[in-house]
Amino acid sequence: MIVITRGDEVELVDWGWIQMRSPVLHDAPYGSLAVFTDGEMHPGQGFDMHPHRNLEIVSVILEGEVTHRDSTGNVTRMSAGSVQRITAGSGIFHAEHTTSPQSVRMFQIWFIPTAPNLPPGYVRADFTQVQPKNTLYPIVYPAADPHPPDGALVMQADGRLFMADIEPGQTVRYSLNADRKLFVYATIGQITVNGLKLAEQDHARISDESEIEITADTAAQCIVIEVPKADGRLR
Repeated sequence: MIVITRGDEVELVDWGWIQMRSPVLHDAPYGSLAVFTDGEMHPGQGFDMHPHRNLEIVSVILEGEVTHRDSTGNVTRMSAGSVQRITAGSGIFHAEHTTSPQSVRMFQIWFIPTAPNLPPGYVRADFTQVQPKNTLYPIVYPAADPHPPDGALVMQADGRLFMADIEPGQTVRYSLNADRKLFVYATIGQITVNGLKLAEQDHARISDESEIEITADTAAQCIVIEVPKADGRLR
């Protein structure tokens, strides 16, 4: 089963300094995926220090540059292609501000952790130079996986996150177990997922499909998130 939601069917929230759509929100999680937000933050703007608990928070920078600060002492500048993982666990404060002359486009992705009150933690990586085209490249894997791919960040949540940069006419494939489901989000360009077309900011929720084919109709980028079929809840 594949359910398509168009980008303009998701409410555009405009706070003046940031515009964002959130196709997944914590009051209706998708498996272990608690929040998925696609936002554009304007130059000189950002989120001031604020708290989180019992979340694994993944940020993917698509355009521009962001400076991250948190209560464990980390200060990190992240440009396009950077990915960070924050373990909020027993409690962490963090801030994200633009430090580039152009706007920043970024994904904020929250996962429900496998255990509560974990020690807070932070890690980041830059995949700009290593991500090959026309493949689903692993960005984040669960720490419980016995064989996480080299270079992938690990998190204390049951989910796998992939990015794909696909040339026109090329196809990437994914095999899905019966107890798992996928969230596929068209980041840039147009893709076809098992015969169904997605434009930029459209997404597909996929379950009970053993094989998934994603073909680029134009030069395209997408994000693919695998999670358990059973929905979780924030604690």
